[in-house]
Amino acid sequence: MWKIFTLYIIALMLSACDSSGAPGEATSEKQPGFTPEPELPVGMFEIMIPFPDDALDALPDTFQAKLSVGLGSSAFHSSDDPPDIFYTLTDRGPVIPCQDSKKFLGKKNLCKRKGKTDNKGKIFLTPNFSPVLYKLRIEAHETASTTVQVLATIPLMDTAGNLINGLSPPLTLATTERGYNLAGDLIEFDPSGLDPEALARLKDGSYWLAEEYGPSLVHVNAEGQILQRIVPGRTAGDLGAAPYPVLGFLPELLSMRKLNRGIEALAVSPDESCLFFALQSPLANPNTKTFRKSRHIRVYRYELINGFSGNPIAEYIYDLDTPKQFIDPLSRDATLPNQSQISVTDMAGLPDNDLLILEKSPSNFKIYRVNTSAASNLLNTGLSEQSSGNGKTDSLEQTKDLESLGIALLNKQLIYSSLLKQNPGETRVTKAEGLAVLDNHHILVISDNDFGIDGAPTAAEVIELEHSLY
Repeated sequence: MWKIFTLYIIALMLSACDSSGAPGEATSEKQPGFTPEPELPVGMFEIMIPFPDDALDALPDTFQAKLSVGLGSSAFHSSDDPPDIFYTLTDRGPVIPCQDSKKFLGKKNLCKRKGKTDNKGKIFLTPNFSPVLYKLRIEAHETASTTVQVLATIPLMDTAGNLINGLSPPLTLATTERGYNLAGDLIEFDPSGLDPEALARLKDGSYWLAEEYGPSLVHVNAEGQILQRIVPGRTAGDLGAAPYPVLGFLPELLSMRKLNRGIEALAVSPDESCLFFALQSPLANPNTKTFRKSRHIRVYRYELINGFSGNPIAEYIYDLDTPKQFIDPLSRDATLPNQSQISVTDMAGLPDNDLLILEKSPSNFKIYRVNTSAASNLLNTGLSEQSSGNGKTDSLEQTKDLESLGIALLNKQLIYSSLLKQNPGETRVTKAEGLAVLDNHHILVISDNDFGIDGAPTAAEVIELEHSLY
């Protein structure tokens, strides 16, 4: 289905900057062998990559017209590349809730299990879809439009080189969900299935991915073959039949992630000695009610040994903003989000143990800078591992004021907020899920368009920062 190809996508620039010099302004002469850095077009643009034709054949005509590749689950820029090159990632593929089968497929109560309707499952529109890594280049032009060139596509494969899929795995400790095909038939669980949500690329060309199901960290080589999948302790037993190595090195408690709220953010330190990763939302520790109300996000530091998996070495706490902090002052009909709608969706590594963290509500996003050096390390502490919810001792997620216990949270410094757009109605990226640091003054944010199920393209924005990052 997937082949490496080169494709130009013409994308509409919704805003741009004028970087031309004034008439008569002196310019520096280019020295022999000197290659100038490419100009980055500041502003928003759309990316529309058609879905593979052979995957559309079984779909209703209504979907064939609008499905596109949803490549905005994450973004990453490698310091080895020019600033106009970045990497992105798809998730498990296009899915819709069984309860929406009438809305999207014209068939009510489509999903059937043991003769009964199952409205809690998901319909996989293309069950054979393989998650894919993309290498992209932003190309600026003198006109008001930009082009995005696809340099490479890298589908994920097992050890033998067979494509893997995004189907739900058979989990017993973490919650899972049943999958159905277009006929409403139950799809078997697949221990190799991945739902990727974040990526980082190492200098040897391999990639580390984060995914939601396990939740997991996944190491793949430059060709996309899975080298290791790292999951919470005993979850390795659930996935023992996967056609690649599965290791239970993550904290056991991570299996208490809320369904579809697993590891969402991933970064690598500049020296590649460790990964940083974060859950999308607070753990359901001990229950879903706690997940809905808590603001405490667990951020981990994970050791790398020559690029391969080591062990967790630190755990920090990042507090999400409150719903009121995400109210849009420019919107006349601003809706107050629920606390559970505010989440962490990506991160990027900076020097000196700093991280950029992408935090979003349903319609806006913020980027915060944090430093891990001054934060408390809670790994393997009693508070971190408490999960009984017995009414006598609160779990970490239930404890409202961690600072009163002497715990130093990750201190948040606001770098950018989409709430601060200057003009009412000004376009911004919504459902922001990817963040890449392109250079010292520019970052890229990209949206997850859910494969265009609602007709939306992938939206991206190059943002010029007021202050340098490093």
